[in-house]
Amino acid sequence: MHFFKKTLSGLCYTYFIMRGKKKKCCSPCQKIFIGFGTFLGLCIIIMATMTIYAYAVKPKADDIVLQHLHALNDGNIQEAYDLTATAFKRNTRYEGFKRFIEANSALTAIEDIEILHQVQHNHDAQISGYIECVHGHHIPFEILLTTELGDWKIINIEIDSTKHAKEIL
Repeated sequence: MHFFKKTLSGLCYTYFIMRGKKKKCCSPCQKIFIGFGTFLGLCIIIMATMTIYAYAVKPKADDIVLQHLHALNDGNIQEAYDLTATAFKRNTRYEGFKRFIEANSALTAIEDIEILHQVQHNHDAQISGYIECVHGHHIPFEILLTTELGDWKIINIEIDSTKHAKEIL
């Protein structure tokens, strides 16, 4: 408590020096006002830091899709499977996921990825686009995502290797 009183008196002294007065102590109301202002300022700084972290540091939904597709292209099926949601893992075991990847060879021969459409609503996102394969085909995809503990996770993957993206567009 002594530290708090000493700090508050120091803030009051600084406040009055900045205003051109040479008063060393404050009234109790002024101490409360300055203390509350300091507390409010610290809260604003903390909230700004959390906002910057949430929007600038954490990966966005489209970043997770790109990371997932690049992992598949590099042959890191386990890494790609780890980016899926718990509900996806409940319905699709790793072996089934691996068979799906093997059946859709476009996912392991990616030349380029084009995201055409992205819709985000609360904790869900839908991203669609096409994968350009090394063979020159443009394969459309649609990936649904959800958030788990604040991180985007893939909940559904649809690849239509029978259609070319140019036919859809």
